[in-house]
Amino acid sequence: MALAGLLLAGVAGTAAAADPVGTKKLNGVRSEQPRIRVLGASAAGTLYQVGRVGDPTPATTWVKPAGAAAYEVTFGRLSGDKVYSPGLQTKYQVIGDPQVRTCPAGTPEPADDGGVDQSDLAVRAVTPFGWISADGRRVDVSAGGCVVSSPGYPAGDQIVATGPAGYLVAPAGPTDGKITVTYVPYAAPSAQVVLGDVPAGSVWAYSLSATHAGWARFNPATGGSEIWLAALGTAGSGHAIGDVPGRVSRTAVAGTSAASTSVGWDVCSLGTADECTSGSITAGGVASTLVGTRTVVSNGSKFLYDVPGEPASIVKAAAVSAAAVKTRVQAVQRLVPVTGSVALGADRVFYSDGRGKDTLYQRSYKVQAGAVKLGAETTVAPVVRATQVTTENRSTAYLDGHGDLRLISPDGSQSLVFVSDQEGLRASPDYAMSVSGRWVRWTREQYAGPPCEGGVCEDLYSDQTAMLYDRATGTNTVLGEEDFLPVADGKLYHYDDDFAIVQKDLSTGTETVMRPAGSETVLAADADSQYLVWLSYTGAGYRIGYRNLATGVVTEGVSLGGELGFGQLKVGGGKAAYTVQQAGDPQVRQVRVLDLASGTSTAVGETRLGFDVSGNALATIGADWTARITPLG
Repeated sequence: MALAGLLLAGVAGTAAAADPVGTKKLNGVRSEQPRIRVLGASAAGTLYQVGRVGDPTPATTWVKPAGAAAYEVTFGRLSGDKVYSPGLQTKYQVIGDPQVRTCPAGTPEPADDGGVDQSDLAVRAVTPFGWISADGRRVDVSAGGCVVSSPGYPAGDQIVATGPAGYLVAPAGPTDGKITVTYVPYAAPSAQVVLGDVPAGSVWAYSLSATHAGWARFNPATGGSEIWLAALGTAGSGHAIGDVPGRVSRTAVAGTSAASTSVGWDVCSLGTADECTSGSITAGGVASTLVGTRTVVSNGSKFLYDVPGEPASIVKAAAVSAAAVKTRVQAVQRLVPVTGSVALGADRVFYSDGRGKDTLYQRSYKVQAGAVKLGAETTVAPVVRATQVTTENRSTAYLDGHGDLRLISPDGSQSLVFVSDQEGLRASPDYAMSVSGRWVRWTREQYAGPPCEGGVCEDLYSDQTAMLYDRATGTNTVLGEEDFLPVADGKLYHYDDDFAIVQKDLSTGTETVMRPAGSETVLAADADSQYLVWLSYTGAGYRIGYRNLATGVVTEGVSLGGELGFGQLKVGGGKAAYTVQQAGDPQVRQVRVLDLASGTSTAVGETRLGFDVSGNALATIGADWTARITPLG
């Protein structure tokens, strides 16, 4: 498969707005192999997802029209020349036309399969013409609109697979010790063909081509998946053609004649490539396997599946095997690593990402005449992914690769603040921390066990306690469970039950009320050497307030300039940064920067959950998960 002239597509991320003038990316090296899942195929095109192995960031979905470039969509099912919403909605697109179309109100939705098919991509009753509703009505959709008719189809909640010319129905459970699989032609729903009575047991992963049907059945003798094949025009033709170790995720039927027909299968969709096995079995029982492929589908005549490599690709072939002659359908380039956190000091910027191993990096920076000049990237240490990193002037705190909390002093030396997993205690990666010179304000929490719901077990931590570390003495002090706000410029802030914000000078112990008690609920606060800023809520909405620490002047009720975004607030160099909602991806927000001297708020780009500000720059995690730095006027 030659690489020259390939169009590489399928980059996990969201289409981003244009960066503000002068913005520079801090990372973004394409280093991560993509996780490709092929969702469907036909003569019109291929639908697939691209994500990251073992990463929680959302995958993106793409459609590749035959003979044209791939483009991103929000649809999860393909049938014929259309793609459909993965949920019970009446939205669709014609392949090759990115316009989203929606049927009029009152149009019946596609039927759910009622849980009959337990495969990885449980089928909804979408078809090449449109879909079938739960009550058996037919909905034809096209670029011209939607037409509803009642041709007498069986109840849609029994549909377990759809094909070019008909569909399969099967009951949710056995009758008289067997499960009857029936083929129903779209054009003549009364001319049903019973393909077979499958012995009672778990039957799933149904699939259809124009001439054959396939499915999987649990084999109690081997503990594996028995693969079945049936000819659509022949009653009782369903029979087992082979056995596959483990539980298959899906089947797919491909071939242009009875002799060339095979059933493809896969047993992995989300794991790492070396954990995934796939293959195909011919009508005559000849089996082949392939390691490293996650998903197998069919366009009717050929199988389409993902293969690793440089670049990773979607290919089509007559068999799923290493020896099969493959034609590349789509190449998918490596992905940029996910940025977990950013922190901005007066002259250095820190960010963590997962280039092979989650690591904290730093660069020096300088803003001159509205332009950012960056120094070389250097490695600080391995870290815990997506954890907090925080910096003030030249002191920086972070969680290392073992979850231990460390402090980098201005001279570059490092101090171990806290060793996690001592009697089930850890430094929390989920609560914000702050640093000021020799002080670190962080949160300790206690392991509470792994609660399991629905077979899923996740570690749970509770008893969150605010802590304060002093490098001068090497000790941690318990602050308690009060609402402690950041430490900044040698001052510790907290608020009481009446939302009065109190400042404590850590050198003298003197406490001063910075914001009087009031009816406004304080949601977040941050400070630097010049200003204390808080985000509050009243019945009238969210507002910003701040105090000039030199003059004592308090300003309340400043408008956000939009609906509140994430609820984070960052202050540095006389600027306050926060987010407001915007159209599009709900996980991406517009960043606004408030000049605290003038009271002017300005939109400066967009971010995911992570940003920081200094007097002359803003650091963000962009919609594409890449860290950026933008000069401020």
